[in-house]
Amino acid sequence: MKDWNHFPVTQAPCDGRFCVAPDRLSHSALGAADNLTETGNILLYGFTNKKAETLIPLARSWNHPPEIATSNGGISHGYDKSQRAYIIAAKSKEVEFRLNGSDKSPIHNPCFVIKGWDGGASVFIDGKMVSKNKNVRQGLVRDTNGKLNLIIWLMIEKNIPSEFRFRKSK
Repeated sequence: MKDWNHFPVTQAPCDGRFCVAPDRLSHSALGAADNLTETGNILLYGFTNKKAETLIPLARSWNHPPEIATSNGGISHGYDKSQRAYIIAAKSKEVEFRLNGSDKSPIHNPCFVIKGWDGGASVFIDGKMVSKNKNVRQGLVRDTNGKLNLIIWLMIEKNIPSEFRFRKSK
């Protein structure tokens, strides 16, 4: 007999997910995303040891992401909730844009996927270069066509419009 262990309750064995052992969690489905008008059919899950109120900026930045505006050096494809990232197709060695942060649409640890970028980048926020450290993470990934894309994640929180510039590293 096979075990099916799904938190918070055991489900029928029709979904094809099996547990390793009957006393170990192997899958969780804490809620359903059926017919959600605000977010579509996706939800944002996570764990924290902080108070619920601290998640408000994160939730607002995902449900109502700041609009990306005045893009130079690239073409914005907007915000992709499934990646929690802004998608920008690079057209030059430098990409500049503004995120229109506000109280209702805060800039909260944004992530950017720069398509067609094959190296690292110097990062500037509001005209100041930000050094690479734990608050600025970047890396390269290949898309399904084998092309390199730069991923940049920033640990920042702002409720005002801010300028961003990524310049290709030499």
